[in-house]
Amino acid sequence: MELLEQRTFIRGIPPFDRVANKIVDKIAENLDIAYFRAEEVVLQKGAMPEFLYFIIKGVVHEREEEEILSIYTSGELFDPVSLIEKYARHTFVAAEETICYILPGTLFLELLHEESYLEHYFFQSISQKLSSACNSEQNAVLADFMMARVEDAYLQKPLIVDGKTTIYEAVKMQHQKKANALLVKSDAGIGIVTDSDFREKFILQKRSFEDRVSTLMHMPLITISKSAFLFNAQILMTKHHIKHLVVEDEEGKIAGILDQLSLASFFASHTYAIANAIERAEDLEALKKASQDLIKITRALFAKGVKVRYIARLISQLNAKIFEKLFLFLAPQELVFALTLTK
Repeated sequence: MELLEQRTFIRGIPPFDRVANKIVDKIAENLDIAYFRAEEVVLQKGAMPEFLYFIIKGVVHEREEEEILSIYTSGELFDPVSLIEKYARHTFVAAEETICYILPGTLFLELLHEESYLEHYFFQSISQKLSSACNSEQNAVLADFMMARVEDAYLQKPLIVDGKTTIYEAVKMQHQKKANALLVKSDAGIGIVTDSDFREKFILQKRSFEDRVSTLMHMPLITISKSAFLFNAQILMTKHHIKHLVVEDEEGKIAGILDQLSLASFFASHTYAIANAIERAEDLEALKKASQDLIKITRALFAKGVKVRYIARLISQLNAKIFEKLFLFLAPQELVFALTLTK
């Protein structure tokens, strides 16, 4: 029964779904099983590969340093290219507990010479390889989006005010910090006040500037871990009909606020998120993080087919914003003030 299960499994994976029965039988008879813990390296970059891997259960990431290039799941194989070239170009890591069938590499190479269809399938022409490289770039961007976590998006720094603070003082602080939401600490706990709350609960109701800001807040807070996937944040916002999520760190402490605009911009092209991050950067470290995101946006736009001249124009504009902000951080205040007066 076990051999039959292995044959059925192999038959379900291209290109072995179109080869002779004797090839499938030979593969099934020579399979072994390997188990990998989460974050265990399956194949190290630069190593001499020994096996072709068929994933029974789990997920494997193909990585270039910290960047995820491809994702392999159950019912898929990897990495025939490494076996053919006798060299692993990238590192393969189990993203979770993973079980694989492993086929000796020497047998795999023998089968390529025996079966012309397999040889044609795996030995692509130069043009096909270039096309695959382009697709890999697109897959890398898709993987980046699918595997993106809350902490990868722009998070507003938490602005916490006392519930007894007047609405006027709260709005003043919010304006100074360029925040679109603030957290309010009261005897009842911590609530949130957003721009829409100021508009709907304060302006439309003609409230007094001297009222406590706690009268505008709503509870309980809807929270999400900063290590959660971004698409889960989208689900939470949709479920609760809200535009802001309070983000917590591993210890349950408030790490920031994720708003719907930052979330949408991340999945769109990152452009608004980066421009926003540059504008709101309060130190060199925050500005450095924003500048590093330029690499991601360049790849994302290129993979979407945006013309290079448009990408260059956009990156140029974002670079100008970065250098302007860098100047404000590093130049003498007298010079900064003088240039401000000339604008």
